Amino acid sequence: MIFDFGDTTVDIDVNATREYYSQHKPINDCDCTGCKNFRRAILNVGDKVKETFKSFGIDDMRYITEIIPWVNVNSHDSRNGLFWYQGFFHVKGKVVKEDKNVPKGEEGIFIDNNFKIFSGTGNALPPRKLSPACSFD
Repeated sequence: MIFDFGDTTVDIDVNATREYYSQHKPINDCDCTGCKNFRRAILNVGDKVKETFKSFGIDDMRYITEIIPWVNVNSHDSRNGLFWYQGFFHVKGKVVKEDKNVPKGEEGIFIDNNFKIFSGTGNALPPRKLSPACSFD
């Protein structure tokens, strides 16, 4: 299925991604405060975010490989002092189009007011037991 992330268009194999996650549950279990806070907060994301991830084949938002809490929030969003995180979810797919000239910070798209999504190529932070269903070609 084709998905457009603003600067990148990908063809995600939704069935292969869903199958991977049905067999491998890469739930981040880091015990730091930032990761624990993210895991609590991700359960309360809006329906639009949940439905977007389900459309990729990720039915549980806890199936995240890595969480990176950003300390200096104001450099990212001074609107309301939110804590920003970067998370890695893996899917099986193929990059169809990628614009590498997009200015830093303008990549990706917002899928709700406080949730921005990006895509990338390669196996960034792949799960320990990498499956063929968990990469971009």
